[in-house]
Amino acid sequence: MIPQGEENPWARDVVFATTALHLTTGEWLFERVYVRCKDVDSSGYRVYVGGFDQGGLCINDFWDDYRGGDIGVCSVRYPK
Repeated sequence: MIPQGEENPWARDVVFATTALHLTTGEWLFERVYVRCKDVDSSGYRVYVGGFDQGGLCINDFWDDYRGGDIGVCSVRYPK
C-alpha cells in the first residue's frame, strides 16, 4: 500500500508533525485513527500513533498482523 520510494514514518516524526499542526492550526491530525510506524517496541510489536483520550495523543503498540478500521496508512520520503 506504500508507494515505492516511500516508507512508514518513525513515531517521533508523526508525533512532531501532529503536535506542530495542532499548535499552528488547532486541528488534530489522526484524531480518530492510528498510524502504523516504523518503530517496534522491546517485544517486537509495531508502534502506532494517533487517536486522543484524556491524556492527549495516544502512542501504543500492536502486533504486525493486527487489522482494524481504526488503522490508517501513512508514508514519508526521507532524504537520502
